Amino acid sequence: DKMNFNSSNDQQQDSIVDHQGDEEMIYEQEIQEYINESKEIYNYLIMFLENSDDSDYYYYFTNLLEIADMQGQEEKREKLEQFLKLISNIAANHHRDKTFLKKIFNIIENYRNEIKQTFSNIKIFNIFQSNKLILLYLLENKMITVDDDIFKELLQISEVNGNRYCHFFYTEIKNFADEEMKENIENYLLSKDSKIFSCFEMKRHEGENDSYICTLIREDSIEEFVAYVNQSNIPLKSEVKTSIYETNSFLIENKPTLIEYSAFFGSIQIFKYLRLN
Repeated sequence: DKMNFNSSNDQQQDSIVDHQGDEEMIYEQEIQEYINESKEIYNYLIMFLENSDDSDYYYYFTNLLEIADMQGQEEKREKLEQFLKLISNIAANHHRDKTFLKKIFNIIENYRNEIKQTFSNIKIFNIFQSNKLILLYLLENKMITVDDDIFKELLQISEVNGNRYCHFFYTEIKNFADEEMKENIENYLLSKDSKIFSCFEMKRHEGENDSYICTLIREDSIEEFVAYVNQSNIPLKSEVKTSIYETNSFLIENKPTLIEYSAFFGSIQIFKYLRLN
């Protein structure tokens, strides 16, 4: 009997081990399928964003939407959230050409109904929290609205370079702020530029450092750049000053020098000049 018991116990143990092995294999397969699916979506998204041929625009766009199609109600919320976070992260870090943001906004607009039906106001805000340009688009297109929760978030969020969301989103929060708060924000903005409100909206939508030297670098205007740095006695190894309009995560989190800034924007002529000098 003792031998039979031990034999039976061994068989149960073997069965448990086999079952655990099957579960681990299934789990590994599911993980691999998830990775492959995520990579495919990422690759199609990058191809769509980096394609510069207007004639292929709708081909890449429809292919992206097809591969990113959210199937199954149970998984839909999680997949949609991950897809939107991917878009937000790429938009915040990727080099931008003239059509880049338009493509990002087109993708988001395509999922407008799904986003609003699936997520709460504050949840949508949190998904795109790190991307000021997308938040601005969502606010202006009524995909989210400033309520008490979002108002508090916009007051509290500060970037690593010291800039605050309440300055960038002053237009959206001023109706919620009391007179003292509005006065403090306006005084701060005016201390940065006495004429700041004359082109505040335009610069917000550009989302780039608005200093003159940064504009020259982005446009690779070599002659104007050389003349300006010489006339203003700007050290060529100096760092780019922060701007409340900057929306690129890398440039917000770091303090690029002039040559690093020119490398980031592919400004070949200015990069060569700075390297040689």
